[in-house]
Amino acid sequence: MRLARRGVFTVHPLLVESVAWIAELKNTLSLPPLLFAMLALLDYDEGAGACRLLPGPGWFVISMLAKTSGMMLPAIFLAMPGAGAAG
Repeated sequence: MRLARRGVFTVHPLLVESVAWIAELKNTLSLPPLLFAMLALLDYDEGAGACRLLPGPGWFVISMLAKTSGMMLPAIFLAMPGAGAAG
């Protein structure tokens, strides 16, 4: 039994790095869709037309599926000067 415990602690440090990388993968996966949603909202705000706004909510939902910290995007967009004043 002691040999089995030593084996686990011998291999354990090798596995910590891969587990930490997988845990941080959600940050990497949530940022690009969040940026695409922000770009869609900014294009619409500059008067590019409603067709440029359509992908925005979809990108936002994809970002939220990866990590919920993207829920601040609507608050950030509303806090921007001139937000919501298309045209």
